Amino acid sequence: MRRYGEYILVLALLIPLLFLNTRNSHDWGDDFAQYIHQAQNISKGVSQNETGYVFNPGAFLGPQAYPPGFPLLLAPVVSAWGVDYAAMEVYLSAFLMLACFTGFLILRHFYSFSTAFITTLIIAYNPVTISFKTEILSDIPFMFFSMLALWLAMKKPHWLYAAGTGLILGFASQIRSIAVVLMLAVLLQQILTLKREDRLSFQSLRLPAILLVSFLLCYFGIQWIWPANSAYPQFFDTNTPYQTAVIHLSSHNESLHKFFRDYDVKDYFFINCIAASCLTAFGLLGFCRSLAVHKASLFNLYVLGYLIIIVSYKFGDTGLRFVFPLLFLIFFYAILGLKMAFSGWILKPSGLSFLFGFFILFSYYEPLANMHAQRHAIADGPCTPEATALFKFIQSQVPPSSVIAFDKPRALSLYTGRSGMCPDNTLVGERLLDQLHAFHCSYILTKENLSSASRISEIQADTLHYKSVYRKGGFELSKLYH
Repeated sequence: MRRYGEYILVLALLIPLLFLNTRNSHDWGDDFAQYIHQAQNISKGVSQNETGYVFNPGAFLGPQAYPPGFPLLLAPVVSAWGVDYAAMEVYLSAFLMLACFTGFLILRHFYSFSTAFITTLIIAYNPVTISFKTEILSDIPFMFFSMLALWLAMKKPHWLYAAGTGLILGFASQIRSIAVVLMLAVLLQQILTLKREDRLSFQSLRLPAILLVSFLLCYFGIQWIWPANSAYPQFFDTNTPYQTAVIHLSSHNESLHKFFRDYDVKDYFFINCIAASCLTAFGLLGFCRSLAVHKASLFNLYVLGYLIIIVSYKFGDTGLRFVFPLLFLIFFYAILGLKMAFSGWILKPSGLSFLFGFFILFSYYEPLANMHAQRHAIADGPCTPEATALFKFIQSQVPPSSVIAFDKPRALSLYTGRSGMCPDNTLVGERLLDQLHAFHCSYILTKENLSSASRISEIQADTLHYKSVYRKGGFELSKLYH
């Protein structure tokens, strides 16, 4: 009964996540538009590849279509409320709430209630988390399904748990492909456990086989029903792999630091700096300790595989997006490192939890209050009055078959129904024109503070090839002439 009381308390304190920082607008991120467009296509029975996004490998933004997992989750909301960002944010906040609760269950398996409880609140109500949940992206649902799969994999071996874990990981892999790493980690950990206990035999592989078959059925079943061209032109950087790995390792370390440093605290910023340093230092210490004591644990295998992928992945410089789903495991290692460092102190671990938790949660008040005060502000993106006026002009004056070059082509396609293509920002003059003509572009759209200043100047100066047909609110739409 005491455990159920803990669960009720944690869930109750996570409910405010549903309503914090809920906005009805979005920034120019562009990935969100493709997810929403694919969700609309699912509702209408249209192919996942028909979003109006014209893929340009010279200016890579993403594949022709993302895997259908996240669009499938969005489809009921989009079908019921349309492109309603407030509804989608509440929906994603529910996944964040579930992800944090599942993360609490995992931490509670290893640590005291106070440690797991405080850590969950630190992650859930961090201003970076509260800001991140306003982005219509796949990372929060992926965090939930990967945490749920980890929690099931930790259960006592049973065919139902094996089948459930496989199905969840199959679906998670259709949200983010890197879930395959967790699938392999679970399989490998089960086989290594059987070998270590001298029980490895054909009969004992029944549960790993159920796990694998469930995974394959779910993954390929979704792919068969909702096929999507999610191929990347190149997964790994084969030209400079070492340099790419070093750059991405530095980038992800900086992203982890920003979890405590990427928000303003007027008089107490030192708390953020200490928290960021402790998270990375104690996290590394705990990870090394875990590797030394539990070499082939599930967490170690997953985190090692995950790190190898994100540092070698060619397009892995994505800020917090790759770090966020691992936060509970990073904190798991940081707590382990913290306990090692303070093992001889007078304070008990529970006392340390409340001491660290109090100062960190105290530092959240100011940025969260600022977010609440600005909750009605319209983000600089496709929902501003200037963007709305532009989209209406395009819908009424630009032929439906036109292809428009723009830095955010997927948002443009979502709001106008016209095809969009992102031009290569390194091209100028005749080379730029050649690319635009190669993709059959009829127009090019620029925006102040979004498009490069040099490109805006070039288009305005070259009246032979570009004729301005719309200039208002920082936007300029120009028609191309051969």
